[in-house]
Amino acid sequence: ETRITRKERIYADYTERADYAEGADVRRLIYTTNPIEGFNRQLRKITKTKGAFTSEDALKKLLFVAMRNITDGWSKSIMSWNSIYLQLEIHFKTRIDALKRF
Repeated sequence: ETRITRKERIYADYTERADYAEGADVRRLIYTTNPIEGFNRQLRKITKTKGAFTSEDALKKLLFVAMRNITDGWSKSIMSWNSIYLQLEIHFKTRIDALKRF
C-alpha cells in the first residue's frame, strides 16, 4: 500500500468516525481541547511578543506568571457540556455505560 492511499484510507476512516459529531458543540470540544498544544501555544505567544530577556531569571519569572494565569482558566466548566454529553451518549452508549461502572 502506498503512502498516499494509506493516508487517504486513514482520513476516510477518521471522517466516518467523526460523522457522529454533527453538533457544533461537539466539534468545538474536539478541535479545541488539546491541552498540551494549547498550553505551549500560549507560552510561545507570551515569549514571542516579549523579544529579549535581561536574564534567565526574568524569563523564568515571566513563564511562572504566565503558567499561573493559564492554569487559572482550567477550572472553568465546558460550555454546553450537557448537550455534548447527550450527543456522545447517543453514539457511544456502551462505552459510556462501561465507564460508569468504575
